[in-house]
Amino acid sequence: MIQSSWQAFCLRAFSWALSDVPMRRDRTDELALAVLSDPTNYQIVLLADSITRNATARFSLGEPGEVANLATHANFGMAGELLLLQRYLSAHPAPKYVVVALAPAMYGWVSDIRLVRYNLWPSNIRANEAS
Repeated sequence: MIQSSWQAFCLRAFSWALSDVPMRRDRTDELALAVLSDPTNYQIVLLADSITRNATARFSLGEPGEVANLATHANFGMAGELLLLQRYLSAHPAPKYVVVALAPAMYGWVSDIRLVRYNLWPSNIRANEAS
């Protein structure tokens, strides 16, 4: 009993010590934060799912500073793509083009709201974005 109490105490202390560490699980979490501070004013903003992200991540899509590749994944959903676009537009002038490239099934697919919240939560949703 003493050992399990000690283990529980250690786990609680460890969790508390890590409580202020931001959760950044994948590229999507990084994008949601970076889009606010990127100084480049892109001509084209690409919003896409993981199929497009996997196909474009290793290649230049244009001249440096021309295309903002904001491709994420399906569970981030259109709500997440809208979040990225809103954040981009809050810190930059409007691009010349916004391109939405999704797998055909994704155009009609609506994400489960629980998955959307789970995927957006680590992205530090601000009060004006919580609609």
